[in-house]
Amino acid sequence: MLQCALDHLLTRRLFDAGFITRGRDVALFTAAIAVCAAWPAQALGDDDDAVVLIDRALSRTTVAISVVDVSTEQRMIAGHVIDDGERGDLRQWGRDGADEALALIRVDAAAEPNDRQRVLELADGQRIVGRPRPAQQADEPETVTWLRGDDFSMTVPIDAVRRVVFDDTAADLRPDDADVVLLRNGDRLDGFVLSLGDPIQIELEPDDPGDPPRVVDVERRRVSGVAMLTPLRDPDSGQPFSIWLNDGSLLHASELQHGGGRSLDVVLPIEDDGETSAALSMRSVTAMVFDRKNWRPLAMRQPQRVDGPVTRYAIPDPEVADPNAPAGLSEVTFRGPMRAWYDLPGEPVRLAAEVELPEHARMWGRVRLIVRCDGEVVAEHEFDGRRSRSDLDVLLDGSELEIELADAGSGPVQNVLVFRHALFGPADVGEDAPRD
Repeated sequence: MLQCALDHLLTRRLFDAGFITRGRDVALFTAAIAVCAAWPAQALGDDDDAVVLIDRALSRTTVAISVVDVSTEQRMIAGHVIDDGERGDLRQWGRDGADEALALIRVDAAAEPNDRQRVLELADGQRIVGRPRPAQQADEPETVTWLRGDDFSMTVPIDAVRRVVFDDTAADLRPDDADVVLLRNGDRLDGFVLSLGDPIQIELEPDDPGDPPRVVDVERRRVSGVAMLTPLRDPDSGQPFSIWLNDGSLLHASELQHGGGRSLDVVLPIEDDGETSAALSMRSVTAMVFDRKNWRPLAMRQPQRVDGPVTRYAIPDPEVADPNAPAGLSEVTFRGPMRAWYDLPGEPVRLAAEVELPEHARMWGRVRLIVRCDGEVVAEHEFDGRRSRSDLDVLLDGSELEIELADAGSGPVQNVLVFRHALFGPADVGEDAPRD
């Protein structure tokens, strides 16, 4: 733990003194902590921030993080590589070449949602677990202020809100052709939400077409949730980084900074050119993504179509185990025999994944995996009880990906494969990029 303490102390002093700043050469930092790197390898302690770092080459490295310094001008991650449970050499990742850091995933990452959590969901995909500001004033009908514990508060315009969940009965609430307010007694009010304050206001169509619309006030304590017809949109370009927290929150940030210690300092832009800052516990952070453009988990993409042999009366879609998994890296299960087609982004990409025949299927299962791009076979693997796992890494230069699970000789029994850490990544990685 002495080496860890030295890392944390020195990096924090460098941050506080202003030596590690955005836009400055990170070689200064590397030289300053070289003395720490010279210490013998040590076992991990409870205070070490052990994460899996995924780089542009889609390689995965387990690291005890010392520094995260990320903004629109600079990206620098540093930490000690972990090998066999021990802290080894110091290494750093920047924003250029194969060593560019795409994401950090906590080794023990798992969401820990509360059954009674209250959630604000925004049109840009952000999801903030917390609570509304008590007794919001009636003169603020076009905004909602949301509090996340003691970490931060965020005030957003109502037209940026997709959904508000006050209890778990509204967890699956979706609008039809109008905004909807679900009451705790099960009643629904469909119309146009005017305010998310207290009371919540909704404009309803009149019973008589000749009458004006009715505005109904509903005390917030009577409401289970609100779902609105706000269209989805991409996150703002000023929010290029995403953070997943263990309570299920997902935030978009413009700056991330961790220099040892136990907190991650973030800057969260909000509407109307404002911003709010927060210090989040590093232990609450389950994932950070630094390049959303090149972060394309298979689990976050929907197949355009699925098909299978005529002998199957129902062809199941690929099954995403956890739609809210940190960084979207959920396992995806394919149950064959079947074929699934996915649209590709229109530029060359690589698909990398760990593919496994699950243990329960190894006695009888014998499956052939065939991967095609625009109809041409680019990879083929066979799985059975003796060959139950394979790494997939293929270049896809076309408009359509096809994944097929075919019988490999034992009949259509237990033809199931699980894709783990499946990612579409950049194709422009040099041959000398580090690979696992």
